[in-house]
Amino acid sequence: MTYSIRRPIRNPESDYDTAGVSRQKIVHRRIVQSVRDQVLAAYQKYETAAGQPTLISPIKLSKETRAVLRDNYDLTYGVSLGSLRAETLASASRWICPMCSKGAVGFLDHYLPKDKYPEFSILCLNLVPVCSPCNSNKSNIVGDAVRGRFLHAYFDQLPSDMPLWKAEVRIERQSVVTEFFVNESLPEPILSNARFHFEKLKLNEQYATGAVLELWEKFENWNSEFNLGGAEGVRIEGLRLAGQMRRQFSPHYWKFALHEAVGRSPDFCSGGFKFLM
Repeated sequence: MTYSIRRPIRNPESDYDTAGVSRQKIVHRRIVQSVRDQVLAAYQKYETAAGQPTLISPIKLSKETRAVLRDNYDLTYGVSLGSLRAETLASASRWICPMCSKGAVGFLDHYLPKDKYPEFSILCLNLVPVCSPCNSNKSNIVGDAVRGRFLHAYFDQLPSDMPLWKAEVRIERQSVVTEFFVNESLPEPILSNARFHFEKLKLNEQYATGAVLELWEKFENWNSEFNLGGAEGVRIEGLRLAGQMRRQFSPHYWKFALHEAVGRSPDFCSGGFKFLM
């Protein structure tokens, strides 16, 4: 997660009951109803535990029951629970993926995967609006107390004065190269979770694909400031843009890290930016 999003204003019990009465087969309706109390109790535990996988164990259910609960999610593509999908997608600020702050949202990711936790397949707090790359890279990965876990867009509180990500901009073989990495100054357990989040979502790759384009689009800025004030002019412009990104989005926005790195890159500022052309 690179920014927090507001929680969807839903009634989980109502959504669950809607799923039960909307199943076409009577046997599936009965199954949904038969485990209602167990599932709703799990919902409460999920919210109390803030979705942390190390604190939540899947309900022990039969294979058939697990399949029925998992398939409740299909109802979000229809009329009965279509509003759940629409409202959750709309919770993303500016339709930007909260997992990476780069891609456009178009999918709902199950923070705790529905194949492993079918009881949470339609729990609004378990559904996070994401972009296609994050949805694909996250897949059915869960995480644990040892390796870390994904940052949760609804629950995790990120430091307001310390960015999650850092970046480096350098010149190699007459080309501008960018690299992103985790800010190792973060406190635990945010640091471990940020490392897990960054690695599993392949954020360096995601950010690198857009970083050079972002710098190229600002070429006239770099060139103008260089002509006026030399390397110092480019450095100041990089920091100005970094401040702008921080104010408009957050200190965890990848473009903030990128432009801050420009301000720390003597090679780029002293004329290396011309290799963008």
